[in-house]
Amino acid sequence: MLFIILGSKIVHKPVKNGWRGRLNCPQCREPRLFVEMQPVTYFTLYWLPIFPTSRGEHYIECKQCGGKFNRPDELSSLPRS
Repeated sequence: MLFIILGSKIVHKPVKNGWRGRLNCPQCREPRLFVEMQPVTYFTLYWLPIFPTSRGEHYIECKQCGGKFNRPDELSSLPRS
């Protein structure tokens, strides 16, 4: 008897050449480093990610508390760190 285990897994990855900089975090209530991230869904075989099947909306993540927030359109005009 042979079992093949298929599935999917969501991995949150930093956006290549994405925005990163300091903003006031709504959760920390302090200026913190934020990084632009994107969820990527992978097809898995035996729990190992094989290839991406879809990509989600970009968001920004506070590197201190891990809070995830919608990416404001104004970020492209703000300076990067």
